[in-house]
Amino acid sequence: VTLALFGVMTWRFAAEMIANEACRWLAAGIGLFWMLRTVLQVAYYSSSHWRGQRGRTIIHIALLVIYGGFATIYLMAGFHGGWRL
Repeated sequence: VTLALFGVMTWRFAAEMIANEACRWLAAGIGLFWMLRTVLQVAYYSSSHWRGQRGRTIIHIALLVIYGGFATIYLMAGFHGGWRL
């Protein structure tokens, strides 16, 4: 449900994610979520689930690229225009 909300909010408010300061904070928060998810994919999940199985290894690598891409895009949107505290 959380991931669906991230997707719907991003799709609906794409322009505001850069233009509005509160939305930039939200984008940065979502970016941190995806960054943590990428780290967990490497550090937490056991490689025994995918190592030695070609299909699962491909999926594992694809997820790393996708999660890392999400983190990069959201963090770039979050930091666009600088921060004002």
